[in-house]
Amino acid sequence: MLDNLRGMFMKVSHLLCTLLGLIAVSGCSTMSTQAKQEDSQFRFENFEQDKAFNNDYAYLMCFRQRPTEWQPARHYDSGEHNLWVRAVSYERRLPSTEREALVNFKLELDAGKDYRINREINDGIVKVWIEEKDSSEIISEVKTAELKRPINAQLTRDLSLCQESTV
Repeated sequence: MLDNLRGMFMKVSHLLCTLLGLIAVSGCSTMSTQAKQEDSQFRFENFEQDKAFNNDYAYLMCFRQRPTEWQPARHYDSGEHNLWVRAVSYERRLPSTEREALVNFKLELDAGKDYRINREINDGIVKVWIEEKDSSEIISEVKTAELKRPINAQLTRDLSLCQESTV
């Protein structure tokens, strides 16, 4: 009888430990991963538009001076910046339709502000700009480029361009 109670106690305690572990893990996963913005930093948001048939992105193509894909908003140190932006557009079910354009911005970005990339596409031509998120005021030049098929030596080109980037 004592062995049965001991066995049942071990099963219940194991179940409780597992349950508590799951609660702890799920609680941590619901916490915000958004880092706090320092006083000397600005927040930068990339552009993403997923529609039923078309996907459009415009994003900082470099992070820590290396090529990167689209990322959620990040914080960067304020000051003078050299930013490379990749605009990408393709039909959802046809990856071979992907077209891209690269543009470069050199501008001053102030601490405590939120910025975002925006874009407009018409007939294979993309216009890209950077704006303040809250006011939608355009704070950069509006750059125009033709959307083209990605080149074969994309990684080599991107590595070279990202060495010039300040982020």
